Amino acid sequence: KTSSSCCGSASSKPQPKSSCCGSSSNDESKEDSTKSVINKRYSNTAKNFELQSKEEQEKLRAVAKVFGYSPSELEEIGNDANLGLGCGNPVKQANLKKGETVLDLGAGAGMDLFLARKYIGTSSDGGQLLGIDFSKDMVERAKKNASKKAKRGQDVSNVQFHHAEIEKMTPIKDNSVDCAISNCVLNLVPNKYNAFKEVHRVIKPGGRIVFSDIALKKALPTYLKTDLTSIVNCVGGACLATEYEQALLKAGFKSVKMIDKNVDLNVWKDSWESMVNPDNKKDENAMGCCGVSQDKACCGPSVEKEKEKEESSCCGAPSDTKDTKDAASRLYTEFKDMNLNDYVASYYVFGVK
Repeated sequence: KTSSSCCGSASSKPQPKSSCCGSSSNDESKEDSTKSVINKRYSNTAKNFELQSKEEQEKLRAVAKVFGYSPSELEEIGNDANLGLGCGNPVKQANLKKGETVLDLGAGAGMDLFLARKYIGTSSDGGQLLGIDFSKDMVERAKKNASKKAKRGQDVSNVQFHHAEIEKMTPIKDNSVDCAISNCVLNLVPNKYNAFKEVHRVIKPGGRIVFSDIALKKALPTYLKTDLTSIVNCVGGACLATEYEQALLKAGFKSVKMIDKNVDLNVWKDSWESMVNPDNKKDENAMGCCGVSQDKACCGPSVEKEKEKEESSCCGAPSDTKDTKDAASRLYTEFKDMNLNDYVASYYVFGVK
């Protein structure tokens, strides 16, 4: 069967022309710039995120419940690991078994790995829980969370967190992983095809992938596709669901299936509003990317500030301050009335090596 997607047919040579299949060499500097912004924002999350009230804790827990976490699972995870950055519960879908090796792609503060512990067992059962994240600060936060669990008497000796990019997971050996999970991360990777190839390398023959991720139902308006706030918040960097599926097939996975969770993604709009509203006079560090008030923003400086600092933004934003503010005004005007569900969906993604 042939396809007109960006990746071409399942038997043809990959043609990296879009965000799902990779980019031409001319776009490498753009990819690096985008990744740098994403890294900065999520590193700020790791360093500065702190729930200061019961109300804030309940707000994050409510969002997590929308995406499939039960109250008992959230208790197992703990507040320190739930940063409100996911879009589903891949562990619940993964059918994990005792003794398996599980790899979390973009493990964050450890949320899903800590939940997976009860399924794969302890080190004495032979299982391993491995986490990869390209933010050093996020890796450090995850390690601290593991240490806290150890001090409370929980056996986390088989939990490891590594600093690496998904496109180059040097710490992970070939054919060593039974199941790779990921939660709302791969949409952030500019070159998804390269990431999928690297995931295929580390999965054992017969092993599987279970992702929760964002993909597009139809092409985004340009203002959402190129805006840094949209990219960092897991929408602007997403590719079409059909392209996502084809990229996985080209990387070597079989039996690829994508299931729309039919979740209302407008739950994210509250957290975006303070960042995209140009008339918001609050301290730029008053709101985090998770929609929870913070002393310091988990997403770092405002998008407008980032664009003004870059001589040539990764998104091609104008360096002129007036033009940048005009663009921000247009973004807010169009964004506040749109239905995100018309363009994007949260999917469970399955595949086998």
